[in-house]
Amino acid sequence: MQHKDKPINVFFQRGVGPVSKIAPLIVLSRKDQTIHEQLKMQDEINRLHMVIQKTEKAAWKEQQPKKRFELYTKLQKYKKQLEEITHGEA
Repeated sequence: MQHKDKPINVFFQRGVGPVSKIAPLIVLSRKDQTIHEQLKMQDEINRLHMVIQKTEKAAWKEQQPKKRFELYTKLQKYKKQLEEITHGEA
């Protein structure tokens, strides 16, 4: 039985509880990494997703061009870090 307000696909993240829109679990199963390393990587991925969302929101709200540009460059840096973690070094 599902409620209208709750999403159908809810992911559970370590230490956070049910999360619907933050980030899906992207733990890549690599044979050369231990479970501890995979969990550490997943925590970093989740942290970057949250930082990216906050930075995007702040950039859209910002009125001053210089600050908006600064937020945009930070956003690009965070996205590049996320890309390197999820798909390997670019």
